[in-house]
Amino acid sequence: MICRSCGAPLDPSARFCQSCGTPAEPSCSSCGATLQPGARFCASCGAAVADAGATGQTDSASVPRAAAAERKVASILFADLVGFTSLNETTDPELVQAVVARAFERLSAEAARYEGTIEKFAGDAMLAIFGVPVIHEDDAERAVRAALEMQAAMLELAVELRDEGRPELALRVGVETGEVLVDLGRVEVDRDRMVTGDAVNTAARLQQAAQPGEVVVGSTTYAVTRDVVEYQELPAVPLKGKSMPVAAWRAVAVKARRGGRRAPLGIEAPLIGRDEEIALLKETVRRTAVEGRPHLVTVLGSAGVGKSRLTWELEKYLDGLPETYVWRKGRCLAYAQASFSAFADVVRADAKILQDDAPEAAEAKLEARVTELAGAASSEGVPAALRAILGLGGSGGLARDELFDAWRRY
Repeated sequence: MICRSCGAPLDPSARFCQSCGTPAEPSCSSCGATLQPGARFCASCGAAVADAGATGQTDSASVPRAAAAERKVASILFADLVGFTSLNETTDPELVQAVVARAFERLSAEAARYEGTIEKFAGDAMLAIFGVPVIHEDDAERAVRAALEMQAAMLELAVELRDEGRPELALRVGVETGEVLVDLGRVEVDRDRMVTGDAVNTAARLQQAAQPGEVVVGSTTYAVTRDVVEYQELPAVPLKGKSMPVAAWRAVAVKARRGGRRAPLGIEAPLIGRDEEIALLKETVRRTAVEGRPHLVTVLGSAGVGKSRLTWELEKYLDGLPETYVWRKGRCLAYAQASFSAFADVVRADAKILQDDAPEAAEAKLEARVTELAGAASSEGVPAALRAILGLGGSGGLARDELFDAWRRY
């Protein structure tokens, strides 16, 4: 209770203020109006009266409020700098701080690129969350992509440090996806301990089990990203706090689209309520074949409504036709920094260009595929434009119309 006149704190049993002598009449905590005994709402402003309001004004700062929390599915990334402890023993603290700051700056940039949230830095470790507070349908993929890019960034930093004559650091990363409890009060302010859950603990343990330079993921992350990331299965890992060894996979690289084929979506349930949409897609395929000109179909819907399933049904339908149809797929990723990334995906898949191919190897595959499709004479100018679309250089100031023309001819 506080005095309605001078604001001095009052004992709940006090009848008068000991500072100014004002009677300690019950008053509204919102507007300060006097309350009648037993009132449940203020007659002046309509505010609800707290239990303490029957005897006096409540100090709102002293009322404990339960922290708001929410369950969400998120991907947790734990990264740890290898060599930090020995570096501290043999190197000046200021130099250690400068090296670690450079490392964390690059790691943070990769997490931010894929719209992850840095929860905390703790000594030589970093925790990033994908799916809190912003949710994406591919948060697990984003987390693994970020982890692989972090390893690439650390290799670049190691070369720089070696050239500068400074001690090098390596990185090991663990990623797992699962349900976590999010403390909403910490999302916008102090993010430390923002999320708790088994996925957090598992990601931390997987990181400890990883070798320097490795990205190790758990079973849930593997299950939802195996179509887009190449993995190497590891022996089951005994983790501290787990009664049984945990399945683990080492992320090798992001897959290029090979042949345009995608894996079945697990165990398929019957598709219900999409007869009209399927019929429209089939009719569009028929018209394309008969008229000999392309058609564009746009499928819109919120995450999880069934867009991927609908396109999968169309692919199965095309597979069963006597004619030969080639299925190619490209994606415009939110974090991709290329205007023609969807087109580039299609070309890479068709030419069997892998994500980690050297530029010379990629160009050779592209030239061979273009020549195979159209012949050397008919393909003049196409490889140069496609090199620009793939980010292999050599755009030579090509206009957008020229790039589109090369794409159509391809």
